[in-house]
Amino acid sequence: INLSEVNIPSSVSIIGATAFCKARLKSITIPDSVSAIGESAFAQCTGLETISIPDSVTYIGSNLFFSCFDLTSVELPNSITSIPACLFKNCPELKSIVIPDKVTIIEPSAFFCCGSLNTVSLPNSLTTICREAFYACHSLSSITLPDSLSVIEDSAFEACSGLNSVIIPNSVTHIGSRVFLDCSNLSSLKLSTSLQYVGKSAFKGTKLSII
Repeated sequence: INLSEVNIPSSVSIIGATAFCKARLKSITIPDSVSAIGESAFAQCTGLETISIPDSVTYIGSNLFFSCFDLTSVELPNSITSIPACLFKNCPELKSIVIPDKVTIIEPSAFFCCGSLNTVSLPNSLTTICREAFYACHSLSSITLPDSLSVIEDSAFEACSGLNSVIIPNSVTHIGSRVFLDCSNLSSLKLSTSLQYVGKSAFKGTKLSII
């Protein structure tokens, strides 16, 4: 579909799954009347650069921006409580993201292979970072993990080659397998005093010499 600009009318309350998938969108305006956006609604819109989702939206589906190759910035609604799986998977130009204050979980592969992502703001409500959430985010040099966090699942930060320092807050009890595998520049780490589990190869391939 060759639609460079779309203004969704205020009569629309739901944008269904794959609604604009593979459309040649450069910009889209979403009105306050919209409350839900289905999975893959904007997936593979390779020309889409920026988008703002209004706070009226309480549900966004998985794979929403999958392989939006030109996407550089997104405003997420403050009403959501989770970052869905594969939300920004393969968005190589996404540079920064602010996770809304009510979010408690970042689901699997949410930022998988977002190679330009260098700034992430995590809320104090966050409890779980799921598997491969930030896999191969090469430009991420540091990240502040909130005191609310308790679980970091397998490969959450695997292959983040630019990551050089991490402080794991004392609220964290579980670090899964391969969480920091091949974070080849990671040289500074402070671990939680409440840790109960550290998975295999969690810090393999890093520069850590003292923990």
